[in-house]
Amino acid sequence: MSDTPMFRDDVVDTIPGDIDLPPQMGSYAPPLPPGGYLFRIPANVAQLYELYDETPKDKDGNEIAGGKPIQRIRFKFTREHPLVVVGGPHDGDGLAATISSSPRKRGKKGSDAPSVADLTYLLRESLKDRTTVVGTTKQWYAAICAHAGHLVQLKTGLQGNCRQDNVRYVDAAAEVLRLQAANLPVPIEVQERAQTGGSIEDPQGTKGCGVRYYTKDFKDEKGAVVFEIDCDCGAVLRGFPSIEQFLPPITG
Repeated sequence: MSDTPMFRDDVVDTIPGDIDLPPQMGSYAPPLPPGGYLFRIPANVAQLYELYDETPKDKDGNEIAGGKPIQRIRFKFTREHPLVVVGGPHDGDGLAATISSSPRKRGKKGSDAPSVADLTYLLRESLKDRTTVVGTTKQWYAAICAHAGHLVQLKTGLQGNCRQDNVRYVDAAAEVLRLQAANLPVPIEVQERAQTGGSIEDPQGTKGCGVRYYTKDFKDEKGAVVFEIDCDCGAVLRGFPSIEQFLPPITG
């Protein structure tokens, strides 16, 4: 019996050697930097909604015990179906976000400022639709679907949450030093992450401290935007893009 491999001339998928390969799984692409961008609402926005019940709230945003649940609607723009940047150096980049009809208090606690939903700002400010009647979830659904494929101007920022219900991430290089100081073996995957300046899930299982961070916090000592910061508890936090303001259309 021959030991020579029996190669077959099957047709296989091939990747040309002169193209840029897509990022490998597990790689980290920096998010959209904070700023003002023009976005296109997905053409399939009619499929991106979700209905949910919400406990009614008083004028200060406090839940009313025993109140009849109110149905709300939210549109969930995901990585697969994002709001897409149009024009500029980030043309084609996507923004994942959830925009709902749930009103939120906009002024200080106790003030007379009304509670306004993000969808209201999207419709009235960014889309300049001041005539469509909205209130019920059915009306909201029809109103937003009517603007499928339209352009909106949004200001984005960064948010990070050192979540108390999740095991935190820590700096891999710091973990290497901790293990070496304790004369413990350093796993290969930890060494590899340390060499690339990455972070790992805390091997000790410590959870986050609950502190939230915002755009102003994601800056280095020179004021330049960074996408990862160290929490006071020792966790490494990534900044995730979020909508900070619904801007009016650009004119002229």
